Amino acid sequence: MNILNKTKVKISTMATILLLISFLSGMISKILLIYLTIFLHELGHLIAILIFKGKINSINFNLFGGRIDAFLDNIKDTKKLLLIDMARPSL
Repeated sequence: MNILNKTKVKISTMATILLLISFLSGMISKILLIYLTIFLHELGHLIAILIFKGKINSINFNLFGGRIDAFLDNIKDTKKLLLIDMARPSL
């Protein structure tokens, strides 16, 4: 997809340290499950943004969750913006 070619995906240093510590302590499967659910949650928003022709600037994963920075100024319909906010992996 052309839209995702210039998208930056960032993982914070603290999230990387948490993954390393969880690997060393044997808790990696639990932490990876948490980050998988965060990824799937953000994927729902990402799909909704792409459906409504928004532009994704970056995707950030940090210690407490994820965040998508998107350009949504071309989407004027309030219902579409609400659907993007409410998007889930079941989309």
